[in-house]
Amino acid sequence: MTSPKTTSSGLKRKTMSIGELKRRNDASQAARDAEKAAKKS
Repeated sequence: MTSPKTTSSGLKRKTMSIGELKRRNDASQAARDAEKAAKKS
């Protein structure tokens, strides 16, 4: 069994990357929405 320290740091890294992915996804989604709005007007 791995030590709690290693496990928690691994979890933290995973959570961080998921948050990073979500941020990037939100940013690209916002860019698409802006593009759509620009095309509409």
